[in-house]
Amino acid sequence: MLVLPFAIAFSDLVAAVPQRIALNMAKSCNLAIFELPIETPSWTVSMLWSVLCDRDEEHQWLRNTIETVASQI
Repeated sequence: MLVLPFAIAFSDLVAAVPQRIALNMAKSCNLAIFELPIETPSWTVSMLWSVLCDRDEEHQWLRNTIETVASQI
């Protein structure tokens, strides 16, 4: 995502991203934000991992950290 605002700022490209992300991108690259002219379905973010990593403490920490950070976006 970090490259996206710079890629569209100096081109005729557009991007459809969640509003919270769009607001941050607009600040960093002086972009205009428009509502989509269509309804979009909600989406779900999922994590998948091997059952071999299920009880691994480091892997549990990483999954929990990702979940915490993602819930704030």
